[in-house]
Amino acid sequence: MVKTKRAAMALVLGILFVLFSTAFTVAPTQTRVGRTASSPTTPLQFGWSGWSEVPGNGFTLSGPATAFYNGNDYVFVRGTNNHLYVNAFNGTTWSGWSEVPGHGLTPSAPAAATYRNTLYLFVRGTDNKIYANTFNGTSWSGWSQVPGNGSTIDSPGAVVYGNTLYLFARGTSNKINANTFNGISWSGWSEVPGNGSTLSGPTAATYTASGADFLDLFVRGTNNHIYVNTFNGTTWSGWSEVPGHGLTPSAPAATRFETGIGPTVQLFVRGTDNKIYLNTFNGTKWSGWSQVPGNGSTPDAPGVTAFFNKVYLYVRGTNDRIYLNLLQIPA
Repeated sequence: MVKTKRAAMALVLGILFVLFSTAFTVAPTQTRVGRTASSPTTPLQFGWSGWSEVPGNGFTLSGPATAFYNGNDYVFVRGTNNHLYVNAFNGTTWSGWSEVPGHGLTPSAPAAATYRNTLYLFVRGTDNKIYANTFNGTSWSGWSQVPGNGSTIDSPGAVVYGNTLYLFARGTSNKINANTFNGISWSGWSEVPGNGSTLSGPTAATYTASGADFLDLFVRGTNNHIYVNTFNGTTWSGWSEVPGHGLTPSAPAATRFETGIGPTVQLFVRGTDNKIYLNTFNGTKWSGWSQVPGNGSTPDAPGVTAFFNKVYLYVRGTNDRIYLNLLQIPA
């Protein structure tokens, strides 16, 4: 990767972590995502809750994707039949797994983002093109190809920055490409500056420092280190390694997390030991990598979202079920 220095930005973070531990369970692999009635969850406590299976008896062969929309946390997975499934959490109960309308198929994990009161779901199609399906709170639009004729060999990544929806994908040359949507039209695909390459799908998160908004794009480098490229609305910083010397065999996952002190970027990866690790950026510096409490393991990339004072971290367990670990910080 091309490495450049990122600008220092001032912001102070205070976060209280109270740790709880549980481990993944092991169960036989099934043949598809099940769909069952919703189930209540254990009330949140401060700190990490520990890992628990997402209700509904769902299975996946890839990492999950998640997005917060209209008061619900939506979790999307690729089922064992390559169809797309969704399960929504309203803070108390889960909807249960159901297939996303449109009969879409994908060989990779999906990506999701909320933009202008619409939920966007993106996938790599079986033809390696990128497709979108949108939800307006009542119905799904059905699948359509994202304009620009882009191709990918991995999972896409999506984030909203300012008034624009950014979609990122690993190109067939292993370069990272971007396509932006302004609510009316797509810009078309173009390579992200910096000459970076990746062996997995990208992820992105936004943050605010010194009164300015930034977009951080993260990838797994070809040496399995984690790299970041920062966009200030005009220019990209170029690629630099995320401090901490972390290694991962999968794509990273990142989210913006608002706290009483200010926004942070929470960056998660699957370690080379299949445990899940976290590195936090407070606008000035990175915390360094630490294992997420709960002793969970995953064979794939994690998925994460944050809203209010909670972080919802999802992984595919070693038994192909979907697990959740919740972090709650005092408001």
